[in-house]
Amino acid sequence: VHPCGQYRKNTVVGILQAEHGLAPLFPVHRLDRLVSGLLILARTAAKADLFRQQIEGGKVQKRYIAKVIGVFPKEEVYLLF
Repeated sequence: VHPCGQYRKNTVVGILQAEHGLAPLFPVHRLDRLVSGLLILARTAAKADLFRQQIEGGKVQKRYIAKVIGVFPKEEVYLLF
């Protein structure tokens, strides 16, 4: 995600900075690392700290929305990971 240890290039933060001019970026949280890996990034350190506090304080809720092409089943579907 971000430069650390021996990994200095080809990180998400590095690529976004180099290819899209998004600098500085501060990683806040990685939602469901084992499933989606969705990243939350902030543009300032202060906003990153604020968002981290909100996540840790339970003030942020996740909502999963699926976009389906075709016919979606009428009954509930359970996915096991």
